[in-house]
Amino acid sequence: MASRDDLPYLFAARGYTEGVEVGVQSGSFSAHILRHWTGHLHSVDPWQHWPGWNDLANVDQGEQDR
Repeated sequence: MASRDDLPYLFAARGYTEGVEVGVQSGSFSAHILRHWTGHLHSVDPWQHWPGWNDLANVDQGEQDR
């Protein structure tokens, strides 16, 4: 596997029918998975600001809630 973009092809090749993406943010990668794989995907994101955590997706809680 060259990158995470290859995951839906790996899932299909292994016959997976169900999966979970944790840390979804905007859902764009979930959409990519579902464009290239016919399984059932659970997309999970806690929508919680973590003080001190250095990550572009760790925006303030008001933005998380929106």
